Amino acid sequence: MLANIKKTALATAIIATATTGFASVATAAERSELTIHPKEFTTFVRNFNPFLGATNLHTTTDFIYEPLVVFNEMHGNTPVFRLAENFQMSDDLMSVTFDIRKGVKWSDGQAFTADDVVYSFNLVKEKPELDQSGINSWVTGVE
Repeated sequence: MLANIKKTALATAIIATATTGFASVATAAERSELTIHPKEFTTFVRNFNPFLGATNLHTTTDFIYEPLVVFNEMHGNTPVFRLAENFQMSDDLMSVTFDIRKGVKWSDGQAFTADDVVYSFNLVKEKPELDQSGINSWVTGVE
């Protein structure tokens, strides 16, 4: 009798596992959205400073601090402009000129300008400890 109960329980578990697995495959095939679950950190952070290693996470900083441009790897690295409207490469490919998007304002209402970009790059240049992305190794100057 005990052997029959064990066999029945085992068979039920196998069937439940198999049908659950098939249901997951069917559900996944019907989905049209990709859900990405970012890393979770339980530590409270008072300041999302993009220059600090503890808060330099793509899951937070990319949604708070806009870049000039990003390149969409899913579509042949096409540029997606954020704070810039356009860019031009020099003939020797040693410099890039960005056209800053007009109408962008800081949270205090002040206009975003090229001077803000220069300030940010110079800050990292003057304080190498803030260079979390290694930008000082490939950017020699900003004007």
